[in-house]
Amino acid sequence: LCEVIGFTLLPEQILDLRKEFEKLDVEGSGEITLKTLKQVLMEQDSGSVRNLTVEEVEDIFNSMRMHKEDTTVHWHHFLAAGLSECPVDERNHRLAFERLDNEKKGYITLNNILELMGPQSLTKSEESLQSLWADSTEIICRTTSKIQYDDFVKIMAMDDDDDIF
Repeated sequence: LCEVIGFTLLPEQILDLRKEFEKLDVEGSGEITLKTLKQVLMEQDSGSVRNLTVEEVEDIFNSMRMHKEDTTVHWHHFLAAGLSECPVDERNHRLAFERLDNEKKGYITLNNILELMGPQSLTKSEESLQSLWADSTEIICRTTSKIQYDDFVKIMAMDDDDDIF
């Protein structure tokens, strides 16, 4: 869901994140590899950033990957990972919700999420995803089949510790 919000940010909201991405994309390829991330973060000599260990840099890289098998982090994945540093408002939530609710039903279903993610992103069985969806939506939405806009905003506002998806 954060990736959807990432696509809805306005230009002024992404400027700082873009500058940070460009610092890490030393080859100018539009993606960050673990090798270049290590190179930049471990060799960085700044009073505001301490030297990081290999494990810390790997943790940072892994937190930005959308899929376990990814060997690079693309700009939009970096953007999604950086959302905690960027203010997100009603406009962003509305745009993201409308992108998921492409049929303009007024709610989102598990099928909307799966369509957006695509079949390559499914790392769990469909049955386990349905179970996760039902458990998660029942907590927030008091229903297991739909997410209305107000509930979508609540989900997007949850802390990482509370993340249900």
